[in-house]
Amino acid sequence: MSTPSRLRRFAALAILGLSLGPPAFRPAAAGEAHLYLAPYLQQARLTGDAMLTGGEGPAGTQLDLEETLGVDPEQDVRGVDGFFKLAGSRIEFSYAQAAIDERSRLAEQVIINGTTFAADERIDSEIDLTRYKLMYGFDFSFKVVNVGFLVGGHLIDVEAVVESSSGALEEQDLRVPIPVVGATLGIHPVSRLAIHAEVSGFSATVSGVEATLLDGFAGVDVLFIPKLGVSLGYRYFAFDAEDEDEQDAVDITQRGPYVGLALHL
Repeated sequence: MSTPSRLRRFAALAILGLSLGPPAFRPAAAGEAHLYLAPYLQQARLTGDAMLTGGEGPAGTQLDLEETLGVDPEQDVRGVDGFFKLAGSRIEFSYAQAAIDERSRLAEQVIINGTTFAADERIDSEIDLTRYKLMYGFDFSFKVVNVGFLVGGHLIDVEAVVESSSGALEEQDLRVPIPVVGATLGIHPVSRLAIHAEVSGFSATVSGVEATLLDGFAGVDVLFIPKLGVSLGYRYFAFDAEDEDEQDAVDITQRGPYVGLALHL
């Protein structure tokens, strides 16, 4: 089944769930422990560019993921969100991963970390983009509305391999931890429906790398049976990092709708 078909199937289930009677579920009361898990699939549009020089040799070529490397911007992202909540405090965590494997022909000469890839060569590009998040937060409840703050960090892990038909090979790993602050919003108009949104981000210099991150989502959870339902929404992620000493830079954006499960324990 294609990704668009999966999205339509989950959307149909969510609409069906709204037509059912309320499930026997209620949000955790104050003082009760609450574990939430939400695995999801996102149909994301990936765009961005990079320049890798490594501090020596000729300046690297400005690489556009789609125009230079032939990366299809429509990519699946698989991930999971979760939190453990007790008496208003929450520990929040998430994981998201996109694996890209593309083959294309270069329209012009490209230099990556001093390695030259000639024009008209066929290249294989493998990119693995993995994101981790761990945060502490506190929620304030106002009847059916919860608002809260978050503090913590994201870890961005990018592994890239570019290999040409002539044997030229370049591998690059980038791991950047970024401290962030954020805010959450939750609305529970009825027991079987939850509307939620979150945004976090920061701009900081870590180990000589200037990095800016913005991450957020807005969605709806619909519970079909007690403690289990479907989650639908939209996610946005942007990451920009630059190392002036090494003359390296990367700018990546992922955005698009997602579907998944919502499990309350």
